[in-house]
Formats: sequence, structure tokens, C-alpha cells
Amino acid sequence: MNKINKDNKWIRWIKDSIANKYINYHDYDEFQNLEYICDRRFSKVHRANWKSLNNIVTLKSLKNGSNFMKEIVNEITLLNKINLHKNIIQFFGITKMIDNNKDNVDPNYLFIFEYADNGTLRDYLENNFNNLDWNIKLRFAIQIVDAVSFIHRKNIIHRNLHSNSILVHKNMIKLDDFGLSHNKLAEVSNTSADIIGILPFIDPQHFKEKLNDNYKANKKSDVYSVGVLLWEISSGKRPFESYNKPHQKSTLMLEILNGRREIPTSDTQIDYVNTYKRCWQDNPNDRPDMQQVLSELKSINLNMKNDLSYVNKINENIHNDTIIDIDENNEIIINELILLYEDFIHLL
Repeated sequence: MNKINKDNKWIRWIKDSIANKYINYHDYDEFQNLEYICDRRFSKVHRANWKSLNNIVTLKSLKNGSNFMKEIVNEITLLNKINLHKNIIQFFGITKMIDNNKDNVDPNYLFIFEYADNGTLRDYLENNFNNLDWNIKLRFAIQIVDAVSFIHRKNIIHRNLHSNSILVHKNMIKLDDFGLSHNKLAEVSNTSADIIGILPFIDPQHFKEKLNDNYKANKKSDVYSVGVLLWEISSGKRPFESYNKPHQKSTLMLEILNGRREIPTSDTQIDYVNTYKRCWQDNPNDRPDMQQVLSELKSINLNMKNDLSYVNKINENIHNDTIIDIDENNEIIINELILLYEDFIHLL
């Protein structure tokens, strides 16, 4: 099937879904005051006012291409199954601008999503962390886990959980990036520094090729990512933020494979620490399911006296700023890991 036929296939699917009321269609005239937000590799993103609801929404236009159309169809299909959870970004339907390209929007289908006024979780933590108390941190953690637990009960695996794929709207968590995971991953991975930023969230089992020839993302992969997210919420920092140079990517990969994880911050409640440490266990069988994590987080008593004195007794070998020496044998392993990592990014 050539590219044009593939594109037409997905366009027909969208048209049929609209005709059969599977997807809501809204006239383009319902939207005003379009404001350009960003031009990503695969899409243009605008903010607009929805006149009939007097509400701000996000309009996303996908660039032409059968792969991109297929991914948006996947996302729509998934969101229609999980669209009612308060901590999952809401999909409202589709519009299409046909005439008068006065807003400089691509004249194809525009996908209407809930607008997140606080940006990504990473943005939110960078801008507000000093003003967050533990009640807010724990609430964010519970909301993330509740949303992931919900999609797991629907047998949906997110596969792309990190602080740039989670949004914050009116101080409430919103899971995003369903179906478009590998495309959006690429969109936030235009630089080596961004790639390093995503690497700590990826289940290390993906890179253990010799032991896991056919390993695929599963629910326990999401659990690992959630563990790192819970640490990030508690610390306000990017995981392994000292690894910010392109040449450090391979070093970080090897250290994570060797069991290195981030260090708990001293003001973190010990039950919270124990929960996220179980999530990021190397062996997937040792990780809890999301319903267990949710129960543990909800049972945390923030008024309980904390004892994390052991946190200050950090072994120098796992200090945040330590960079391991790479010998000749490790270089071979690292080269293999880099290839695996690059393959993984494209196959998500």
C-alpha cells in the first residue's frame, strides 16, 4: 500500500467515525482567538477559545504522513475508552478548517484537547516547587498513580511516562501522550540533553538484550517509570540532572543497569520512599502493581515523625556527581546499549 492510500485509509477512518458519532465533530467557527504555542516536529499546537463553552482548549494539527495519522487514530481510540477519568487529558473531538487560512493553521483536521494551564509537570515543579508542601506533593503522586492504575485496569500500557508527558491543569495532574507516545517522545527529544532527561524513566529491562531478547513494554514498565516520577515530585529535580552532557548518556545507561538509582531527599516520609523504591526495582517481578502503590500512598500519614537519617549516609560510589570509569570491556557493552536505546526510542 503506497503512502497516499495509507493516508486515505486513516482519513476515511476519521470521516466514518464522525459520521457514526464515534468522534464528535465541531465547526471551526466555534473557536476564536487562536494563539500559536509551538511548532513541533510532527504537529503544530495552538490555544483557542471555545465560544460555546467559554473555555480554553488546545488544537493540534498533525503533519501529513500515514504514520502520524495512524498514531492519532490510536490515541483517539484509547482516549475514547478512558476519557472520563479526571486525571487523564480530555479529548473533545475534531474540527477542520477548510477556507480562509487567516489563523495560519494547517488546513487539515485539528484535534481538540483539554488545555493545561500549568504546562508539563516538569515545568510546574521548576516554577513552583519551593511553594509546594507535602500535602500537594502527595496529592500529585496519588493522582498520577490513580490515573495509571485506571488505564492498567483497561489493559492499556502508557509506555512513555515522564514529567514532560504529564500535564498540570488547575493544580491537577493530567496524563497525556496516549497513542502518540513515540512521536511525542521524539518531539521533546530534539537534543541529547532531552534524551538524557527521558532515559532515567525507561525500564532498564529494555536494554538487557542478552537476557531479554523479546522483552516488550508492559505494566511493570509503567510502574518503574512511576517510581522515578514519585522521586521527582519529592525532590523537585530532574533525575540524574548532573548528567547533562551528550557523552554522559552511555555512562548513565550503564550505571542504571548496574542498579544505580536516585537518592531520597531528607524531608521525604519513609513510607513514601519505600514505595517508590519498590517501584523501581530492577526485577519486574519485585515491583508492585499500581493498585498496591495507590493503597500505600493513600495510607501515608504525613503527621508521622519521619526518620530518614540514613539518607545522609550515602556511599561515595553512588554519589550524584560520581562518573564511573569506563574500561575497554564496558565500551563494548555501552556501544551495544546505545544501539538498543536508539532502537527503543524508535519502536516505542
